[in-house]
Amino acid sequence: MGLSVYKKKRSFKVTPEPKGKIIRNNTHLFIIQKHDASHLHYDFRLAINGVLKSWAVPKGPCLDPSVKRLAVEVEDHPLDYANFEGVIPQEKYGGGTVMVWDRGTWESEENLARAYKKGIMLFTLQGKKLQGAWHLIRTNRQSDKPQWLLFKGKDKFSKDLSNYDITLKKPSSVLTGKSLQEIENSTINLSKKFSAKLATFSNNKNSLSKFLTHPDKLLYIHKKITKLDLASYYYTVAEKLLPFIKNRPVTLVRCPAPGTTKCFYQKNWLQGMSKDITTTVKTSKGSSQYIMINNKSSLIAAAQLDILEIHPWLSKKDKLNYPDMLIFDLDPSPEIPWTKLVSAAFLIKNFFTSLHLKSFIKSTGKKGLHIVIPITRKNDFKLIKHYTKKIAGKLSVQFPDLFTFNLKKEKRKGRIFIDYLRNGYGATAIAPFSPRSNINATIAVPISWEKLKKSKKTILYTVKTINKYLKDYPNDPWEEFLKIRQSVNNKLLDNL
Repeated sequence: MGLSVYKKKRSFKVTPEPKGKIIRNNTHLFIIQKHDASHLHYDFRLAINGVLKSWAVPKGPCLDPSVKRLAVEVEDHPLDYANFEGVIPQEKYGGGTVMVWDRGTWESEENLARAYKKGIMLFTLQGKKLQGAWHLIRTNRQSDKPQWLLFKGKDKFSKDLSNYDITLKKPSSVLTGKSLQEIENSTINLSKKFSAKLATFSNNKNSLSKFLTHPDKLLYIHKKITKLDLASYYYTVAEKLLPFIKNRPVTLVRCPAPGTTKCFYQKNWLQGMSKDITTTVKTSKGSSQYIMINNKSSLIAAAQLDILEIHPWLSKKDKLNYPDMLIFDLDPSPEIPWTKLVSAAFLIKNFFTSLHLKSFIKSTGKKGLHIVIPITRKNDFKLIKHYTKKIAGKLSVQFPDLFTFNLKKEKRKGRIFIDYLRNGYGATAIAPFSPRSNINATIAVPISWEKLKKSKKTILYTVKTINKYLKDYPNDPWEEFLKIRQSVNNKLLDNL
């Protein structure tokens, strides 16, 4: 089979897996990797003819000779995969955590390459966990992939399954001694020790670089912004960003490849971490653990993982079904000039003023604007979504040539789409001061209505021009946002 299938299935700009090559030698290596992908399974690998012949064993190996475990043959892997332990991005092939569960050498009285072709393999293992005689037999079952049976030969290393399940008795890595969760957690160091150390120094790049691997890795090629630059940015804006994301589930945009073309969303890729940085979220498919970013160390760790966007929920973990803000995303058709978008934003601002609701404005770091209204947590998402849909509909009726809330893009030409759907349970919006994953490294920022009114072109700041923003806004334009108390009540709803 060779490595052509292995390489075709993977993007090595994104995955940390080794690219590898065929190495012709007489190594008799065997490796078993515990792999928590879409389903937990064990990858059994034997070095034969310069590659690792590989089988996925759903239930893992068993020391009981009477128990035959299904082993589905998969693509050959390179020999240096034997040292791979880490996390494959969730959205990619094989996404999940990989552990080196066992490794050692094999011996056989026959040529194992010929035995593989025959479909009857008998060998002895000398590993950290598995030892003694083993059988791997190909079945005649019809399937997309060849199906084999892996089982133990009878010898002094055999054990009855009812008394001893080796996958339960010895669950950890033979390389590091870590569990799957610990391997997963080690990709983002959010420990108290890390937080304490981070608090002891100022925003100094030499200091920050101590907490990063590959600090010189370019994340924004066109702007020559490195991982270290991103960490420094997060540190600079932490006090401004954290109040808008703390104790909220977040969806993250991660871009591990150089540049920004290979990005993907992640919601719950850190399952099993401590309770202070995760929260349980109910979804249509059951409960799931979502990550939260609650402190500076979390933000620096976000830079370590190439996280270029942070999208929080509109609610907090203690009352997940009750939002504390409304968001209207104004998404203009490409031909809409900036000045027209600004005028439209003020029409909506005046609309909310007539309802005795104070609104705030945010540049999204792209072409649009967010109008955000802080509210008390009295109404659930179902009612709030109904309410915001009615507002979008009313504005579209009052100003049909300017606004639309029709989801079909072909219906939006020459108008501004009022996206009210961000007000649903589980929906998110870009956080104030979050970077954006575009080539210019722009950032979403709170702005003032006064400066918006005077602006003649799109208001954009970047990771590199954050100091200009801080100079332009010596006083926080959203200072009242987290303090204001205003309610959406039934009387207001009736007026719509």
